[in-house]
Amino acid sequence: MDERYDAEALRRARQAAAPGETVLWAGRPGQRWLPDWDVAMHAGVAVVVYGLLALNFREDLAQLLDRSAPLAALAVLTVLAPGLGRLGVAVWWWRRRAAETYAVTARRVLVLGPGGAVRHSVALGRIDVFRRRERTVWLDDLDAVTERGRRRLDGGMFLLNEVPRLERLADPEGVLAMIRRAAGRAV
Repeated sequence: MDERYDAEALRRARQAAAPGETVLWAGRPGQRWLPDWDVAMHAGVAVVVYGLLALNFREDLAQLLDRSAPLAALAVLTVLAPGLGRLGVAVWWWRRRAAETYAVTARRVLVLGPGGAVRHSVALGRIDVFRRRERTVWLDDLDAVTERGRRRLDGGMFLLNEVPRLERLADPEGVLAMIRRAAGRAV
């Protein structure tokens, strides 16, 4: 694997590992210049919806502003709050994932938060459901999550935020091969 050495990720992984548990690999997500689908989708919807609302109600809003500025501000905030709130949540998820640390030990795969707390711990015995898609290694049954999501109004896109995964890896195939080797030794 040609992952660069990351001393801070290794330090966090060793702190999170159980006593006697060997850390085989530790790393962090690579940099992303563009936001993920969730942020882009909500930003696009906000631009289109609020742009159309502004075009259609500009005269009404101007009249309301002439009568009562506080009431106009309240009306605008009431319309903007849900969309901008959801966009804020999407940005929060995106930044949260960018600050994670990943580790592969002799017994499990760990996803650690920025402070080193274990967010997800997936036993190597579940290796049969691990999947690599592009630069991401999914640590849960992605097909089952997708199938469950098809029955939801949002298409299950928000279920994907809860699926443990190792994102934006420089060598995802190498990391998955290491996980498979560790799982073979753990049996």
